[in-house]
Amino acid sequence: MDELIHTITERFFVVLLTLSFVGCLSQQPEAGPPEEGIEPPEEPPEVLACKGSPFGFHTARTLPTRLAGTPRAEIDKMNINFYEDAQYIGVTWERPGLYCHWIIIQPTKQDIDNGIFHWELTDDMYRGIPETICILGNIGLPERVLPNSWELTDPEESYIQFVKTVVERYDGDGIDDMPGLWNPVLYWQVENEPDFHRDWQGYTHIQEITYTAVKEACPECQVLLGGMSGGGIPVFEKFYNPILNQLNGDYIDIFDFHWYGNAFGDYRGVKTVYEVIRKALDETGFTETDIWITETGTYSGSPFRWEEQSEQDQARDVAKRYVYPLSFGVKKVFWAWALQEGFKHDNGFFDHTGFIYDGEYPDDLGRGEKKLSYYTYKKMTEILKGCDWDSMETLSESDLCIFKVSKDGNPVYVIWWDYFHLSFPLPEKPVSLHVGSNKEFMLTEAVPYFQRGIDVDNYETAFTTHVLQPEKGTLTFTIGKNPVYLVEVDRVHHLRPLDWVSLIIFIDAGIFILNFSISLNIGKINRKQ
Repeated sequence: MDELIHTITERFFVVLLTLSFVGCLSQQPEAGPPEEGIEPPEEPPEVLACKGSPFGFHTARTLPTRLAGTPRAEIDKMNINFYEDAQYIGVTWERPGLYCHWIIIQPTKQDIDNGIFHWELTDDMYRGIPETICILGNIGLPERVLPNSWELTDPEESYIQFVKTVVERYDGDGIDDMPGLWNPVLYWQVENEPDFHRDWQGYTHIQEITYTAVKEACPECQVLLGGMSGGGIPVFEKFYNPILNQLNGDYIDIFDFHWYGNAFGDYRGVKTVYEVIRKALDETGFTETDIWITETGTYSGSPFRWEEQSEQDQARDVAKRYVYPLSFGVKKVFWAWALQEGFKHDNGFFDHTGFIYDGEYPDDLGRGEKKLSYYTYKKMTEILKGCDWDSMETLSESDLCIFKVSKDGNPVYVIWWDYFHLSFPLPEKPVSLHVGSNKEFMLTEAVPYFQRGIDVDNYETAFTTHVLQPEKGTLTFTIGKNPVYLVEVDRVHHLRPLDWVSLIIFIDAGIFILNFSISLNIGKINRKQ
């Protein structure tokens, strides 16, 4: 009998220790956002598959809040990670705000004639981008073309040599690389919004010679056409369609267009523009050419000539501006302008699109304060990281939008309700979704339940969540103004640290009761003997 008791008790303790160990492994604590006055730990960054991720920014470089007000001379002496916030919220693509402008790198005719290059600014920029973030660089030359034209004012041979030298310096192949280069630039874009110059013939030639120069220096590099401005189909038909016909399937690896607007449905216009571009690409020999959106976004506050939008309005638009384009074929999406506010500092649209305040204008809550969109972006990348975007399905695209994508073989649903299209919007909309399973799903609202980001004191508890149980393979719930994510619950891995503590206490209590019961039974047996 003693041996039996010992065996039973020993097995319970083995189970207890195993569960405790598994709990520690399955739920590792997540690093919090960068805090003021605290240097981030010097640990090697997690290696992300950034090339396969669609989550970009133009630009995500920010000065950490704790260093606000520090003189530039002191900052230049510090080893600063300007991408702390970008890494924290899950940005995986960076399009820097500083382009490789010919006029910056070779500012004088003497520099061009003598092959002298000034790398200080671009080296500093590229050196600071962590290897967890892929880079899209821009080559710029508007100061060396004629007004309203793309005709070069300096020798074409000099421009071609400039492009080759730039690409060679940052391609990471070990030949004439920047000293200390650790994150190569393998994607290059030829200028930005070239349609403002209205000279499509001149730009076609610039695209052709730049593409050729890039490929000679770095055959594996990809080259983007300069991003189309937000003018939509008329701009495409007038400027870009002639370029596609002229180039006839060559000299473009990726097509890029930009799409901005308000937070009340403007995002939907992007699909019509995409369809026109995709059709034209297919008809002109560019069937294998991907389409990216390297600038999209909306604002909070009251920019000049725009109606006021709240932090909640901006945050609700974040997932829509990423997931919707991805649902019909766009491969990468970059929010713009900037993770931190500030563009021309004239109270314009782009002075309000950032996720971190810069301390300007009456509606600003203070330099370094995070908006709701900051946390919304992090939740989006956290839930959608690693999804198989080629598996994406559109289940509904009316006022109720439902998208399904696979992650690790399991379904993830992204759902929102465009209530603003209705004449008499209701507070909530009932949803019935067939999931074909009786497993539980976790519903997470995409936006924190606060009205302002400054009130978020704990990211982990800032989002409304519910566990839903399907009935006969169908989930029934209601949705409000916030988009939601639905993720199938893995009961073992879903347990949080406090859940494991409760489980351990429960098992421990069970062991005590079992031992006490066995002791009583042994006592009875002994008395009978």
